[in-house]
Amino acid sequence: MPISAAASVGIRLSRMRKTLHGVTGSASFFFEPALLVDVEGYRITADVLFDPSPSAAFVPLLGRAAMLAAFDVGFTVVEWLWT
Repeated sequence: MPISAAASVGIRLSRMRKTLHGVTGSASFFFEPALLVDVEGYRITADVLFDPSPSAAFVPLLGRAAMLAAFDVGFTVVEWLWT
């Protein structure tokens, strides 16, 4: 998520960092564990990465653990994101 999203909902970042490494390089993010997040109307607890760069252009991703938590509370993929 962009760091501006944290500010807009009143999340005070702990400034804990997590660096992700990939084949094209690495990137450092602010890491906030165990935040309450709404996923398609279902509330789950998820770890969230916030991008510190002000011009971040990205699509938020939901990781495996967060998806499994969403399934536990009733989230379904039937017709999800179909238009």
